[in-house]
Amino acid sequence: MYKFSTVTRNVSLAPFALLKPLHGSAVQFHTFLVLLKGQPLELKCQVKFGFHSNASSLIQWYRQKKLVYENRFFPNELGDETFVDTFRLEEVTKKDLRTVFVCLAKNSVGESVGQFRLKRRKKPDNKEFDAFVSYAKPDFPESDPMSLSEEQFALEVLPQILENKYGYKLCFIERDILPGGAYTDDVVNAVKRSRRTVVILSPSYVNGPAMFELEAAVKTALEFTTTKLILVEFMPCQEPESLPCKVKKALRILPRITWKMSTSPAGNKHFWKRLHYHMPVKRIKRTEDKSLHTFLPLVTGLDSRRPPH
Repeated sequence: MYKFSTVTRNVSLAPFALLKPLHGSAVQFHTFLVLLKGQPLELKCQVKFGFHSNASSLIQWYRQKKLVYENRFFPNELGDETFVDTFRLEEVTKKDLRTVFVCLAKNSVGESVGQFRLKRRKKPDNKEFDAFVSYAKPDFPESDPMSLSEEQFALEVLPQILENKYGYKLCFIERDILPGGAYTDDVVNAVKRSRRTVVILSPSYVNGPAMFELEAAVKTALEFTTTKLILVEFMPCQEPESLPCKVKKALRILPRITWKMSTSPAGNKHFWKRLHYHMPVKRIKRTEDKSLHTFLPLVTGLDSRRPPH
């Protein structure tokens, strides 16, 4: 019985593990196969054997360190000859997802090992957007042109980092929802088509019509586990007592990420890290730049809206 140690590096080999017997210790690989339970599956081992006079080559399959079967091959060419051996599962079970399948190839020269681990494929959530951004729309232009409004924060700052930096796809009703429908229907539609709802809290938000968007997001999150809320405190605010109980509870138990108007890059860096943490997992190639560390808006002054440290 051969002993198989745990490997520390991952090498993508799907759907074949190309092995070639080597001198010395065996070469081991991990292959992660993405699949659904209940389906048949074939694990293929592609092995390259060299010619050796009066000697056979062997491929063995192990399941949880137990030998399942083996095949012998007799290379008849002077050069290297490639063989493909298949291990078939008629139906993948839950137990198989925790099983290590091993292909061992050996001849008189040496041996190599390919290890297979199975991983369940996540069901697609059919969401079009990574996050719907909910914020208060101002009735009048800001009186202080040097201040950063919540509308500017939502429409300029968030896209600059979340879309341009991290590659997320945000949803804004004004930009991404076709006009002509009822406002309430557009909000519910946007929330359901998004994996997250980013709520930008401020006194204008909690005391205005934008609270309907929060109520719709809370209701959707309770119905569908794939939808989650992210609360961003743009300005300190006190929630009115007239809010529905479920909305009050959400505001009380959900974590808040506080935006701090500051010229210090460190403050913004912490904010973006926390916000990115609560966003959906997205594999991207990260580049080294300063956009995560600081945001340089069109305005440069600070105003009385600055949240307390």
